[in-house]
Amino acid sequence: MIEKLTNLPDYESTIINQGKEQRLIALTGLLEVYIASEMTMEIYQKLYLSSLTSLQKKKSLAAKQQFYKNLDYSRGRKSVGILGGNDCFSIIAASGTGKTSAIERCIDIIENETEINGVKILKCLTVQTPYDCSIKGLLLEILRVVDLEIGTSYYERTRQSMTVDMLIGIVSTVCLNHICTLIIDEIQNVIRNKNGRNLVGMLTQLINSSGISIVFVGVPESEIIFMTDVYLSRRTIGLRYDAMEYNEEFIDFCKILWHYQYTEKIEPFSEKYALWLYEHSGGVRSIVKGLLYEAQQIAIMSEIEVINIVVLEKAYKQRYQMMMEHIQPNKKVFQKLVRKKNIENGQKGCIVEFLAYSEMVVKAQGNIINIIKSMKEHYDVYEVSL
Repeated sequence: MIEKLTNLPDYESTIINQGKEQRLIALTGLLEVYIASEMTMEIYQKLYLSSLTSLQKKKSLAAKQQFYKNLDYSRGRKSVGILGGNDCFSIIAASGTGKTSAIERCIDIIENETEINGVKILKCLTVQTPYDCSIKGLLLEILRVVDLEIGTSYYERTRQSMTVDMLIGIVSTVCLNHICTLIIDEIQNVIRNKNGRNLVGMLTQLINSSGISIVFVGVPESEIIFMTDVYLSRRTIGLRYDAMEYNEEFIDFCKILWHYQYTEKIEPFSEKYALWLYEHSGGVRSIVKGLLYEAQQIAIMSEIEVINIVVLEKAYKQRYQMMMEHIQPNKKVFQKLVRKKNIENGQKGCIVEFLAYSEMVVKAQGNIINIIKSMKEHYDVYEVSL
């Protein structure tokens, strides 16, 4: 399953002999790399099981009864939800950890379209929370995406002269007929707008009147609105992920990405690069990938034609200035001991403490020693005469 979920574009080693333009175009293949993790596996299992549960509901007598209840609602009459939805959950993760990419990858390998009695059904459908938390805007977006996926015309028939209450009835029926799992991305928008609580209230009503599974996807700050209500807390129990820690998984992740080199000179991977990438990415997958992409682009365009610490630092300072204050690696990693060769005394297997560059500068100034000497205790340092 890990292999199925992983996406590794083809890489031809002969690309390094091509011209600058060809290599820059081929470099975009690095951005298409997706390496499945435990997070991907868990998301796949939750999406698959929630879709299966929702599909079984559509075959029940209660689903037929709910269809007529929703018909009353769409005509402005009073109605109630009888299906419910106890299989809803949330996916909460820090920005850049790959939650949206994981969801897209999982949907890619799920047979997303099926049929019941000639009616097309989507196992998963993804929409984004409107930035202004417009209830009508979200309802219409659901109809628009359904039309796009299965060729219906709900959006054109309902986008004008429809009240929100009527739309809720229509969308509930569309979800009941055509959707198993509805994925609401960027749910953190609900806490940034005064209309957010009303939008969440509408979604819970949609759950009860359609019987579908709804997945709330967002960053950790979105947990606030769910914690304020027991009913919402029960509906949004799910998965939570943080940035990667510095371990074998992170090193392997860097090693796979490092394989995609498009510079004329191929630099072998070593743990010093993994340490540098962790320090400058905070363990966020998208930043690691972005740094390697930007560094290679700089190396090719400036004719340095190799990836090294100097080029990586240049990419970090030039392209990631806006991100610097937001990148906070787990400080525990810098307290761990890492094995490396001690260049000064030639002893192999010497254990030394790894420090961030900024910490080494402070240490050197405090002990009144040369910064190069201090760096040699923790990195492989090469002095170049200019």
